Amino acid sequence: DIKAVLREISSQIQEIYKKNNVYTERNGAIDKYFEKIGELVDDVGYSGMKKIIDKLQNNENTNYWQNKVIINQELNEFYKLTNKHIYFIVDDMDRIIDDGMRAIIFQVIRKSVELNNCVTLFMIDYDQLKSERMSREFLEKYINRQINICDIDFEEIVEHYENNFLEDLFWNNKSDYITENGKKLKRNIKEHGQKILISIHEEIQKIKDGIINGKISGQDEKINKIHLEYLLDVEVRLQSRMKNPRKVKRYLADIQNKLSMADLVWFQDENSEKNEYSQEDWVETIHDIAFFKSFLFEEYDELIKAKSF
Repeated sequence: DIKAVLREISSQIQEIYKKNNVYTERNGAIDKYFEKIGELVDDVGYSGMKKIIDKLQNNENTNYWQNKVIINQELNEFYKLTNKHIYFIVDDMDRIIDDGMRAIIFQVIRKSVELNNCVTLFMIDYDQLKSERMSREFLEKYINRQINICDIDFEEIVEHYENNFLEDLFWNNKSDYITENGKKLKRNIKEHGQKILISIHEEIQKIKDGIINGKISGQDEKINKIHLEYLLDVEVRLQSRMKNPRKVKRYLADIQNKLSMADLVWFQDENSEKNEYSQEDWVETIHDIAFFKSFLFEEYDELIKAKSF
């Protein structure tokens, strides 16, 4: 907050004047000077851009198209001053269920952001978005360039981010238990995550085989089908979420935070080794809870409500 920083500087300067018995008028020249600087600096940054975009709101005297001419003039001035483009990022359009609404929203957004020195980015899963009315040809009318982002694996994301978490400095002054077992977890963290996904896949296959063999009662078959439907849903969610870099970063950060907390409140105690709770596999449990919290948060919330993992 630029203005808040400048107000603080202003008050400190006035305090120095006061200590040296120099009179400064309340709300006088020093305050006004820093306030004006704050406005100038602010207008060169993002708030200047915001003031321009705020003019998209129509008023009684002008319509959108009249406003647009003025906005484009100001956008040109903004670009001359800052050499910055403005980016509109539109996400989750592929989650809109109604096909007709997708097409309408797409056109409205397109018309609304045909503004000078502005770029609109649509972050979409094309396979989810496309339909009879939303073909690739339709999209090409509105999008100048399409860039396909390649799929990425959980292991690749972990490998990319793992050095930002649990780095060498993290282990300084940690207890022997947390250091030894935590470093072991770090080496195997990719395998730990995949192990859960593989176990679900194996369970799905086991239930499918049981249903095909037909060696179970009607009641058991009904329960198995409900269980199978649930596990298939979990598998889809996991496969999607474990490829989301944001969620993987949150997962790694959560492991680090929980290891720090366990070390601080438990293993730093000099008598911790004499307590039977210290013999439990804390690091493995921390990993599992962080995994649920990051990738299966619906189940995590239910476990919290049940007060039992």
